[in-house]
Amino acid sequence: MVFESLVADLLNRFLGDFVDNLDASQLNIGIWGGDVKLENLEVKETALDDLDLPVKLKFGYLSSLVLKIPWKNLYNEPVIATIDGLYLIVVPNKGVVYNEEKAKKNAAEIKQKTLARLEEARKNRRKPPDPVQDSFAEKMVTQVIKNLQVSVGNIHIRFEDKYTNRHRPFVAGVTLEKLDFQTTNEDWIPTIHRDVVKIFHKLVLLDNLSVYWNSDSELFSDIHDKAEIRRKLTATIHTGKNPPAGYKYILEPISMQAKLKLNQKPETDGTNWQTPKIDLSVDMKTLALAIGKFQYQDILLFLEAQERFNLAGQYLKYRPNLNEFKGHYKEWWHFAYKAILEEKVRRRRNNWSWPRMQAHRKLVREYRDAWLKVMTEKNPGAAVQDIIKKGEEQLDVFNVNVARQQAEMDIDRKGLKRVEDQPQGWLAWGASWFGGGGGGETPSAGKKKDFAEQFNEAMTPEEKAKLFEAIDYQENIPPTNYPKEFVENKFDFRLGQVAVIVDGAVSLFLLDLRAAVEQRPSASAMNLKSTIQELRMDGCGAEMLRVRDPSKPWLNLCVDTNPLHGKYDQSVQLAIAPINLKYHAPAVNNAADVFKPPESVKLNQLTAAAMSRYEEVKARSATGLAHAVENRSRLVLDIQIQPATIYISEGGVYDANKPTLLADLGLLSITTVESDPSGLYSSGGNTQVSIQQYSFNNGDCKYEDGYIIENGQRRQATPQEIDRINQYKQAVNDYMRKVNGYVGDWVNTMFKDLPFNLGQSFPTMPNMPPMPEAPCLCSSQACGSQQPQQNIIYPPSSQYDQQGSYQTTGAPYGSSYQQNSNQPQYQQSDSQSAQYNGRKK
Repeated sequence: MVFESLVADLLNRFLGDFVDNLDASQLNIGIWGGDVKLENLEVKETALDDLDLPVKLKFGYLSSLVLKIPWKNLYNEPVIATIDGLYLIVVPNKGVVYNEEKAKKNAAEIKQKTLARLEEARKNRRKPPDPVQDSFAEKMVTQVIKNLQVSVGNIHIRFEDKYTNRHRPFVAGVTLEKLDFQTTNEDWIPTIHRDVVKIFHKLVLLDNLSVYWNSDSELFSDIHDKAEIRRKLTATIHTGKNPPAGYKYILEPISMQAKLKLNQKPETDGTNWQTPKIDLSVDMKTLALAIGKFQYQDILLFLEAQERFNLAGQYLKYRPNLNEFKGHYKEWWHFAYKAILEEKVRRRRNNWSWPRMQAHRKLVREYRDAWLKVMTEKNPGAAVQDIIKKGEEQLDVFNVNVARQQAEMDIDRKGLKRVEDQPQGWLAWGASWFGGGGGGETPSAGKKKDFAEQFNEAMTPEEKAKLFEAIDYQENIPPTNYPKEFVENKFDFRLGQVAVIVDGAVSLFLLDLRAAVEQRPSASAMNLKSTIQELRMDGCGAEMLRVRDPSKPWLNLCVDTNPLHGKYDQSVQLAIAPINLKYHAPAVNNAADVFKPPESVKLNQLTAAAMSRYEEVKARSATGLAHAVENRSRLVLDIQIQPATIYISEGGVYDANKPTLLADLGLLSITTVESDPSGLYSSGGNTQVSIQQYSFNNGDCKYEDGYIIENGQRRQATPQEIDRINQYKQAVNDYMRKVNGYVGDWVNTMFKDLPFNLGQSFPTMPNMPPMPEAPCLCSSQACGSQQPQQNIIYPPSSQYDQQGSYQTTGAPYGSSYQQNSNQPQYQQSDSQSAQYNGRKK
């Protein structure tokens, strides 16, 4: 068969590059016999050297690799792969030596991959995906999933760094106890299917996957005895409920169970499109993330070290092969001089020289003409191939892409026929799916044959027919068109608890998370329903945050796209239940201390990336905004965020017996309002202002019943006080209309100036009118004494009980506020209860 020789060649090439003590002859015998068993393999320390990574392998060991391949019945019986005991130690690569040949090779490979992505994107824009090819690929992937069984256990990959922070070396690693990918029956019991089944089941079991980060820890890479290193790496894997001593995890050990039902033929299963094609259920008990002060500092220092490594890579060709500065001042000064001279001075002078610009322009034109022939002729000739090779070696990606786009326009203008539109044979079509070039292959793809090309060349018609029979694929048969109401993919996720822990500060818990996703690809539709039952947070051992009613879900989310009724394109419904938050100053201060970065750390590349993104957003033109408006989807929003109540006690730690400030953030509701974009270009006014008015979905945002209480007790409100409240509310409404007008003028001015030029100042915010002063509603006794004032800005309908008494649980606040003698005095009515000693804003 074809597969034996190909698999043997593939494993020999792969394992030969990475394993030291590999017996190639025994490997070949095992592969041809269908049973490969390799034990006690030592991974070469040079395994990662060709990749020019900032890390290198210090130690590698594989205890066991077992492959069972049933060659006689490959399409129906399972392929079993077992990996046990993989141990790797990786350290920073401080001895990177520049290799000109390898650097050019890597740069060429990166350029070719980029050009291949651009070419693939061009093909996808020009022609929709081939449904026949997609159907073949889908059936092939299904067959692989059906027949493959994998078992992985005892994995420990460890990174040790003693250079980033020489005073406190750190180690980070990933450990895995076990991962099983098995075929089961309907009851999820592992089995092997000898007969054809309509729906097959897969069970994935994951045990104790974890990520740790230890500061100031022992370095296993300094141990010379390899057997001792293996023993330590094995002993520090989290197994069962026995964590290794002294290990701090940033991802606590997680265990997960996933159940997959795969319906191979929904059109013939007899359920009238009621059984999904893919039904995946994932159940996880706990997902815990934790971080401490030293871990956070080590991460920042490591990121800064990677930034320095990437920056140094540009000048690696000029760098002397030295690890010390002392005694080598002349070499280092010469390195600095040469780097500036070659990368700044000579490069700039060469780029602006007339002979080089003339040669560059000539090469771009030659490449454009050669690319036109490559795209339209099956055998363009050796001379054309040489021009393509020369152009892709000397030109950068931008200029190559520009020349290709010019050639594409010439093809369309001249009415030429592309090679990809010309008839192709089965081998070319098969190669296009497996990853080879096929009929659409370009010279830039290279001449080296990969596994897919060898497979296509060696595939005989008999083996092709056997493959098609195994995956239940028939040529020249159009793929099944599923109805729009058919739920093709269904996913169900359950997570018992999510914990986010800041060591020594706060612990946040989300309990009982559920998410259900249904996809209807035939209608480009998706429905998501998610709930979180409870939210709580503790700080320094004290209760900080709780849901008011734990019996009801804290969060309900529903997202729907392209529903069958067609009334809207997208819908988002969000409801968040009320919570109580008690401020705890020690926890907040400890959290701030944990996330305080070292003064020496400055992540310049991340800052530059953020600024670059900001410049892209700022440069959007009015034409781009108009296009977004014309293609705007109909969005329906219904967001209800119930009030969060914040308690701040005197001294920073909540105590019901101390003076307490209570802030109720009120109800926030956001709903959409339908708008008609047909009037976008109807008026003859400013187009950019008109675009701005229609660029967004109009919404109705309401904020209600927010208030602050300082140390309040209760009393009844008088009719005169209610009247003053209504007058104040009207004044606030008038104030908000003025603010909206000011902000609207500012936004219009900003849109007139789009896009902003470099160096142009951003339009300044206008000065806002003064906000109306809240009326004082103090009792006469309160105003005449040293008691605090009371300001009420909302009527008592929503804040008072049936007798009109204000409800509050605030404790007495004391007499820290002084009375303003200029405030008007109000007499207490006969119906008033005890004097109100607090203030409500």
